[in-house]
Amino acid sequence: MKPLLALLASTAIATGPATALAATVPPPPQPSATAKTSYAPVTTSHLAAPRVRAVILTVASGEKAQPPERYALLSCTPSVGARLARAEACALLEKAKGDPANLQPSRDTYCPMMFSPVTVTATGIWDGRFVRFEHTFGNDCELRSTAGSLFDI
Repeated sequence: MKPLLALLASTAIATGPATALAATVPPPPQPSATAKTSYAPVTTSHLAAPRVRAVILTVASGEKAQPPERYALLSCTPSVGARLARAEACALLEKAKGDPANLQPSRDTYCPMMFSPVTVTATGIWDGRFVRFEHTFGNDCELRSTAGSLFDI
């Protein structure tokens, strides 16, 4: 799990804050009193860092999150050729504002009353906020009803 957290941290560091980029842009030259040339002010809006949206997802059978059976890094920054499953998972997190705790179970799904616990976690950064989510569902059906394809890893 520690290598995944290091990977997540390096993703956030690589995108970096926009202020570091803005500091490297020199100010426009000041025109002399006799010069008739005018300079437009420098704007740094085009230097804004991309939104960091990266989450480590884990799935474990049972009521404990450790050790996870499956895990994956979900990066929701814009990219070309995104897989459909990744796009669906990112859309679910977008709807939940980055926090899976905001997802609601589907009212159209009826799950069996069978206890086979599944524990999932989501840890990462979403638009500059740290996200930490852990929940134990009664079975896979309850997980799918609430989180959709988010934890299909």
